[in-house]
Amino acid sequence: MRTQNFIHNGDAYERGKQRNIMRNASKGRLKRWLAAGEDHQELYDWLDGSGQYADVDATKEVKGDYCENCGTYVNAGSISDRVCEDCGNALATKTYTYKVPHSLCEKMWNGDFGDFLMKLTQILVGGHYDFIKNTSGEDVEWWGQLSTKQTTVVRNALARAKENLAKKDEREAQWAAESASREYVGEVGDKKFNVEGTIAFTTNWEGTYGITFLTVIRDANDNTIKYKGNCIGHQGDKIKMIATIKAHEEYKGEKQTIVQRPRKIEIG
Repeated sequence: MRTQNFIHNGDAYERGKQRNIMRNASKGRLKRWLAAGEDHQELYDWLDGSGQYADVDATKEVKGDYCENCGTYVNAGSISDRVCEDCGNALATKTYTYKVPHSLCEKMWNGDFGDFLMKLTQILVGGHYDFIKNTSGEDVEWWGQLSTKQTTVVRNALARAKENLAKKDEREAQWAAESASREYVGEVGDKKFNVEGTIAFTTNWEGTYGITFLTVIRDANDNTIKYKGNCIGHQGDKIKMIATIKAHEEYKGEKQTIVQRPRKIEIG
């Protein structure tokens, strides 16, 4: 006996049929687009975060504490005696593996241009997009391919990203060379150490006990003197003070002299 299929909702059936037709058509468009230019596969890989631009595995020690019982990471600043506030379980520092974006993909979605690039990405590799005004996941009729102008936009964006990355690598190499040339100054424990130099960098953050300021000073020989505590000046200021040398520490290959208890501060 022959079984006859019955369509309960004809309109929904036709919509699904058309979506499948478009999706199948997009596969052909993508195949033709990839073959149309020598760099199209690279552009696709960049937008998709695959191939040579794929995410890489990296292991990082979590800053804070982890509750094995709750299975969550907890902000250490809100914890006393290293126990979970929810269940009372002892906390432990834990390492975990997470995906790190390729350096050329890290900031590609930033800003208005990043939003536009995301739209092109979803058209090319997504099949449909849920993008800003198109919150319903609207289908795009030309899925699977970009126009000549759109392809040029992506190509130019990747070229700029490569150029910026090369400049970043050059700057970091220069900073590494400068850091390697710096030396410790003074003797640890000296309570009357004369600090004189220029404030090269400042930052601050808010914690349990208020705002903490980090100040990096470079002396006449470009050596690094670092102080963490109150605000003692701003970037570019000439500074003189007396401080206690707390420690000699190395940070990212740079020898740094750590001071505390600054006094008799003069800003020139």
